[in-house]
Amino acid sequence: ATTDLDAEGLIGRHGDIAEVADSVDMLVKHALENRPDLAAAQATYAAALQRTRLVKSARLPSISASGSAGRNIILSTGGGGGNFYSLGFSLAVPLFNGFSWEYNTREAEAMAEVESARTASLAQQVTYQVFAAYEAQRTATQRVRTSAELLASATASAEAALARYKEGVGGLID
Repeated sequence: ATTDLDAEGLIGRHGDIAEVADSVDMLVKHALENRPDLAAAQATYAAALQRTRLVKSARLPSISASGSAGRNIILSTGGGGGNFYSLGFSLAVPLFNGFSWEYNTREAEAMAEVESARTASLAQQVTYQVFAAYEAQRTATQRVRTSAELLASATASAEAALARYKEGVGGLID
């Protein structure tokens, strides 16, 4: 607020201000790609989708396998021993869990929907912020152009009034 304004320096550069304005679509795209808060929201939404998949997979049958191998050496008898091998498979088929699977699935889907809405809302806010800043910059650019035109008009009017005064046609008040 206390800085002196160099109007003549700004008037010559008003063309440069217009060059700052870029395509609003490109600016919105850049903001959507580079906002860390939006990236975090998208990651949270992706995690919610993964949790939904995990909760749904709890209802599916599962197969597991295990195996081991080893060798026993008996030192007290002067050697000997033997090899042993073990291989096991198991199948778990979930039958009924008191509807907790259904409730967990619904909860996970609802949380994913909430995160989706939050991400979409944040993306809309980012788009609005970029658009508002873009329009404010365009308005400021137009104000600089208008100010330059008004200054040129006022300068020409002042020079004309001074010339009339010097010739004796105009008064001091002009």
